Amino acid sequence: MTRKPGIALAVCCALALGGCGRAPRWTLPVGARVADRDVARALDDRGGPPPRRFDPSTLPPFPAPAHTRPCCVFGAGLQVEVGKLPVPGLSLANLRSASDIGLHRYDGGARRIGSPGDGLLLTPERNGLVYTCRGGFIDTAHVRDYADLTFFLAIAIARLSERGGEFALAPQGGMLRVRVRPFPLEQVEIHGLRKLVEDTAQWLAFQVSIWHEIATWYGYESFPGFSEKVSAFSPEDLYSNLVGIKIARGLVETGPPPDELAYARLVDDWITLVLARLGAVPVERTARVMETLDGVWWDSSKRIPDWTLVRRRDFQVRTVEPWTVERAFGVPPDEPLLPDCEGGGALLPLRAPEGVEGIRFAQIATLEIDVDEMLLARGLPLADPPRRAVTEQDLPRILEAIRAEHTATFGPLGDRPERVAP
Repeated sequence: MTRKPGIALAVCCALALGGCGRAPRWTLPVGARVADRDVARALDDRGGPPPRRFDPSTLPPFPAPAHTRPCCVFGAGLQVEVGKLPVPGLSLANLRSASDIGLHRYDGGARRIGSPGDGLLLTPERNGLVYTCRGGFIDTAHVRDYADLTFFLAIAIARLSERGGEFALAPQGGMLRVRVRPFPLEQVEIHGLRKLVEDTAQWLAFQVSIWHEIATWYGYESFPGFSEKVSAFSPEDLYSNLVGIKIARGLVETGPPPDELAYARLVDDWITLVLARLGAVPVERTARVMETLDGVWWDSSKRIPDWTLVRRRDFQVRTVEPWTVERAFGVPPDEPLLPDCEGGGALLPLRAPEGVEGIRFAQIATLEIDVDEMLLARGLPLADPPRRAVTEQDLPRILEAIRAEHTATFGPLGDRPERVAP
């Protein structure tokens, strides 16, 4: 019996999205290499001032991340279809406890084994969705992706901070290039090189994350043959991206590790401590929250890759307020629907700063995207056709076009967490 390549690919991608196998856990004492005050400072959740000494020549050589981690469509027990045909017996278990997400690996996205049509996508991690009291759902694949990217960007930007230059990032919906201008000496004197580097890296990584969501909305596929529009701008995406970005900020502040193995072990600690600070709950509680939100944020009657499976999408690109189950049902934060969250602390909004006093980071770095023809054919609007170049300055305009399309399908609450109008 021959297998249809498309079905095999969809099943492989679906398995990857749900996590394959159980990765081993790191067994050294949690937090042995990371101080709680550093975690608080990285998340802008109190904490003391960062160290100021910073020498770009001491930074280790890390390659640009080239692989995307396959996770997670929002929902639980998700079913899959190919064309209009359900794939029997396949259900994605993509919910996790914080202690069960496996070891981090730099650039640890899926690698293909086998032929492009029938190959299997494998990843050493066991990523998924973790619910937290202060941050809502966290997609650990997004956290890891943007920790790796931000850390790389900080190294690359620091090395170019004196003379300027450019470098490429992995293609996604087009060729991506970053141009860095020499840092103004007066701003380095005022703010310090480390702060300018880490904040520019934060800002730039967040722009890349917005572009990734835009590209998947218009048809870019990280894994060819498997549409990702269903997960573009889902309720946890941008917040999870910022969690990863903040982890990388903390790593740069406290002293970059010398190699990829040391980096990975530090990220393990950072993820564990950040999820604890955000109030991660056990997987059974996460499942309860996800079930409560069925019919509000997502629709269990739909099958992947039907993009209408996710009914609510988060388009916040300045300060990202976390979506929690209390916000969905109008329950005050001090009256949580989860007993685990009683007295757990206030919600923790996150943001990537756009500048510091005296300079905007867009004056230091520019993200340039040479958009693929396929995205244009599927409706991505350009400001100046036939020129295909897009920069970070174009992203808000494109984002509004996506928001309008989503609102036309799901109504005025389509970009808000509330079940009914507040």
